[in-house]
Amino acid sequence: MRVSSRTIFSLKGIILKRRNDENSEINILYNSSMDRHGDTNVKFEVAPDSLEIDNHYWDFYLDIQQSGRAVRKRIKNPGYFVIKKINKKKYSGHHEKEDIIYPYITVKKGLSICKRRATEYDSNKYYRREKIGVILYYLFKWYWDKKQIWITYEKFSMTAQDNSYYFFRYCKENKLKKNIYYIIKKGSQDSLNLQDFKRNVIDFMSVKHIIFLYASKFIISSESRAHAYIWKENRGLIRRKILDKKHVFLQHGVLGLKKVDNLFKKGNTNDTDLFFVSSDREKEILKTNFGYTDDEIEVSGLSRWDYLENSKREKNSILVMPTWRDWLDGVPEEDFIKTDFYHNYQELINSPMITDLLSKYNIKLYFCMHPRLHSYINCFNSNSSKISFMKFGDVRINDLIMKSSLLITDYSSVAWDMYYLKKPIVFYHADFNNHRLPGSYLNFPDELFGDICFNINCLSKKLEDYIKSNFEEKKVYQNKREGYFNYVDKKNSLRIYNGIVKHQHRLINDSLMVIIKNSDLVKAIRLNIYRWKNSIRK
Repeated sequence: MRVSSRTIFSLKGIILKRRNDENSEINILYNSSMDRHGDTNVKFEVAPDSLEIDNHYWDFYLDIQQSGRAVRKRIKNPGYFVIKKINKKKYSGHHEKEDIIYPYITVKKGLSICKRRATEYDSNKYYRREKIGVILYYLFKWYWDKKQIWITYEKFSMTAQDNSYYFFRYCKENKLKKNIYYIIKKGSQDSLNLQDFKRNVIDFMSVKHIIFLYASKFIISSESRAHAYIWKENRGLIRRKILDKKHVFLQHGVLGLKKVDNLFKKGNTNDTDLFFVSSDREKEILKTNFGYTDDEIEVSGLSRWDYLENSKREKNSILVMPTWRDWLDGVPEEDFIKTDFYHNYQELINSPMITDLLSKYNIKLYFCMHPRLHSYINCFNSNSSKISFMKFGDVRINDLIMKSSLLITDYSSVAWDMYYLKKPIVFYHADFNNHRLPGSYLNFPDELFGDICFNINCLSKKLEDYIKSNFEEKKVYQNKREGYFNYVDKKNSLRIYNGIVKHQHRLINDSLMVIIKNSDLVKAIRLNIYRWKNSIRK
């Protein structure tokens, strides 16, 4: 790999560092030289299979001396041939229980390496299926393309309980779109929700899945494009095809409580072509912070809200559901139980003040982890018989929301569902001062629609107040509702369908010019022009 810069600096080393770990790093051998323009050119090669690293994410950095101080710079924006090599190569460890290691390009264009345990999808069986699917698509391309296929899916292609499912269900029940298909892993618990639509359900990682991914005019989801394929897998051909697909984003929640523009900003890998939101306020957040324009945003409301109701409310129950932290992704259990996140929630479910309240007033408490952290649920424990631990896939989040009387969360978008149902929320911000938190688009606490607590004492007092008031929502939060929801009429799915149809011509624009524009070669040329312009400015 070659790294160039006109900035005056002294190169001290190239480092491969374990993500979110300041104590684990490896020095990488390199060669450097200066060309006739005064640029310092750095070249290094790494064979991933030869690295002695543990299972985690590892990122490449430059250590430099600049203006008399040490600076560590992330290595980003690899060139065309590096990208092609990364996307094409099949890496080691394709058998069950083996480790697999491979380089990849992050959402922010950083160069990284991932080492992880191999999964069933790393076997040769799935590689063969992919090849067969691609061949069959191109052999009968004329047939598949004329079907005008829409593809939809949810988190990890494993669930059918969020906005994608309810939109798909609405389209099928109202006969709005014949060739709309839902991708889900065979045997998933939520497959039962799709029994009435079997002809339009596709088994995840089947040959049909690959064919229909290629044939789809665009993809519709409540998660990013990456969830249409093997999660955290970065092998090239299929992934590149997904990234080039036009995307309709139904969202998982509502923007506001935490900043996610680093993930979904226009121009990023996870950006979208049509963004559905719930209010004019949310639309302004997108335009101001994400770079989307009016014609790329539709105000509709969430499709799952069409099916939310309070009739399933279970008297005297509390739902605890914190959101995920990106720095906890892939952390081994022995490290996870050392984190502040773990200690904060372990303290919550074992606090004598909290457990005494549950017993005194006969309250049930459901503790549910975010799907990205669901594997850590077994790390938590409590002696209280009033506390139940909900595993991902065993219960639908919608059902928990509808039957719960109150929500305790930190920054999770599930708060908007509770607010939509006019139920009280307590925001537990025990780690509010953690510098790694992404921040919010709302001003805390003035624009929050629930009480805020920073410690257990406050939390237990707020809970008792709500229990004594029969979980009645406070008027101050009732008065804010109109500013957060444009519609409360159970017609969100219809608005989404009409919005997609309205933009359909733009979404299926697969002209030769668009194909050329999205090619790796053109992107690399544009990147080099960008670098050249920056060097001129310097």
